[in-house]
Amino acid sequence: MVFAKLWLVGLLVAVLFVAAIPPTTTPIIVNNELPGQDPASVIAPAQPCPDVTTAQVAAAEGRMVELLERNRLELQTEIAQTVAATAEADQRMTQLGERLRLAENAAAERKAELRGIRGAMIAPLVMTWVIVAAAAGVVVVGGCWAIRARRTRKQGRNATRTGTKE
Repeated sequence: MVFAKLWLVGLLVAVLFVAAIPPTTTPIIVNNELPGQDPASVIAPAQPCPDVTTAQVAAAEGRMVELLERNRLELQTEIAQTVAATAEADQRMTQLGERLRLAENAAAERKAELRGIRGAMIAPLVMTWVIVAAAAGVVVVGGCWAIRARRTRKQGRNATRTGTKE
């Protein structure tokens, strides 16, 4: 603990010593340049190059212009083809949209017709069920009548048999 306190006191003394010393008057050199020196005066002006490549540069510029013109024409051709294909696709999409609308209208008309037919078919369907129910009632009544008649005949025979035996 004593060592830590001594170390902190030494650090404090060092900081105060550095703060108490005034800065020097010598200039600070950065990248081998003095602060007041003009960078343009240090660099010597370059000598112009002799013009020996003008023909080569002109030929290269001509080739570059031809290449740029050819690429521009190819790009314009591709753009025109793309625009034509897009216009054709738009036209087809418009035609398909109209066909789809016509088909949807036809389907809606068919649905309306089917609803009308179903509405018209309800009355015959009800009548059919009423007739079937009436026929079933007639069959049940007729069956009951036949069973009663049979019982009556059977009882009449039994009565004649028992009457003759006596």
